[in-house]
Amino acid sequence: MWPLEVVFRTAAQALEEERGRLKMTTGSGDLDALIGGVELGRSYLFYGDSQEALDAIVHGVLVNSVLPVERGGFGAKALYFNNCNYHQGKTILNPSMLWELAKKAGLEPRGAFRNMYAICAFNEQQQASAAKEAADLLSRDGEIRLLVMHDLTRFLGTSRRPREAYLALREVVGPLWQMALRKGITMITTCEAREADVRHIPKPQGDAFLRHEASVIVYLRKVEKLRGVRACLVKHPYKLTPDSMILHVSEGGMDLMGRTTPTFRQ
Repeated sequence: MWPLEVVFRTAAQALEEERGRLKMTTGSGDLDALIGGVELGRSYLFYGDSQEALDAIVHGVLVNSVLPVERGGFGAKALYFNNCNYHQGKTILNPSMLWELAKKAGLEPRGAFRNMYAICAFNEQQQASAAKEAADLLSRDGEIRLLVMHDLTRFLGTSRRPREAYLALREVVGPLWQMALRKGITMITTCEAREADVRHIPKPQGDAFLRHEASVIVYLRKVEKLRGVRACLVKHPYKLTPDSMILHVSEGGMDLMGRTTPTFRQ
């Protein structure tokens, strides 16, 4: 049996490693305060019914990952993996939003764009080949420090065989996640929420699979009377949950501003 002082020293070292982990800003000071910033090597899941807030977070972290470390970024490249129904939703990033965010962050937009890769899957079958392409890119380019997987469960809701689609998603995304984990890459995933009683926090699409893989989980819900979005911290490795705040998405969905609130329910 190990002496007590060895156990205590190990725990202290682990805590110090957590404190020293490189962090990136989301672009919102209030959201950073809620989740503790975006830490290098962790996996994050943002889900809910506010596509505007999810889009703002995705575009923000892609730009911020290019920022130098001393300015709240990773000073590295980012890979964007989008899952989208070609006929029903957006297939690419919003270049105008990225341009404005880059300028606001003090980056030269064209230079920032050269450090972002984008891969899209338009159906269930293409998702497998797109994930393989993403994994190959991660293995080749050691400068990538952020992997964003937008609308990851998009095809679960439209599949004629949801159970098979769920199993296929695990087989497709599992190896990609494992590679990112081994390389110390931060992963940010977005998806929709399952339907649930308004009195309770719904589970994400993909449920146990996504909840198990993510270190930090945030649920986003529109709050019409407050003209904003409530962000609820559902899971975190060292912060008490649930905790929540109100985010206000500005016109165009480019900025997130919030104020801390004590509870999740209205």
